[in-house]
Amino acid sequence: MQIDHNLIAELEDLLGVDRLTVQYQRLLADLDEAIAQITTLLPQGPSAEIGQKAHKVAGGAAILGLVDLAAKLRACQDAVHAQDADSLAAHVAALTPLRAGLTGLLRQRQAAA
Repeated sequence: MQIDHNLIAELEDLLGVDRLTVQYQRLLADLDEAIAQITTLLPQGPSAEIGQKAHKVAGGAAILGLVDLAAKLRACQDAVHAQDADSLAAHVAALTPLRAGLTGLLRQRQAAA
């Protein structure tokens, strides 16, 4: 997973390690919820609701320096706008490995604390 380490360092200075870790935990919960909801909606094809769910989590991922995750969620939004169901399904499938990267980041942060 591509991570903006400089941004994370700035956020740690601003928020503190513990508060930033809580933000990553919230992002993981939001991502899990979005993946579950999007997966349920996916058989119906691209929809504004899928785009909104992807948008919400993409913003959080970008703010927290998770470059790949934010980009993949934006790609989901783009596929919705293009009404490209195949592309959307591929992008949604790619969220699971990125989720694993976020989980790994959280484990590292918690181990270092």
